Amino acid sequence: MRMQTDGPLCGCGGHGCLEALASRTAIERDIRQGIAAGRKTVLAESVSDGAGVIRSNVLRRALEVKDELVQEVMTRAAQVLGLACMQIRQLLDPEVIVLGGGVIEACKSHILPIVLEVMASDGMAKRGRAGRSSSPAWATTRWCSAP
Repeated sequence: MRMQTDGPLCGCGGHGCLEALASRTAIERDIRQGIAAGRKTVLAESVSDGAGVIRSNVLRRALEVKDELVQEVMTRAAQVLGLACMQIRQLLDPEVIVLGGGVIEACKSHILPIVLEVMASDGMAKRGRAGRSSSPAWATTRWCSAP
């Protein structure tokens, strides 16, 4: 799903895809770019040699200590994920959207409130649809859940 026309290169060969903006590898790329630009982070030592992968539990621990770079990158990824969920809801009108994977499992307390906030800003949900409640709170809890 393309989220940004001039976004970063995705593994599929496209640019600005959801995966290129909100996956663990995208989050890792953005954190590494921040470190290269001189940003401070608790992850700097563990990724200084360029080797190794920044795992989801490491991201969670960085969020727990309020690492500014990690919070910024994770917030941006969560906002993109929220927009993707909103677009899926608008286009397909599914009963539920299930978010999963290591990053969601490890960092859901940071990610899900942001996803829900973005979805609550949906003008279509606020106007309501035939047979559905127009309450954004109902729409976001009904349409977005995590295992």
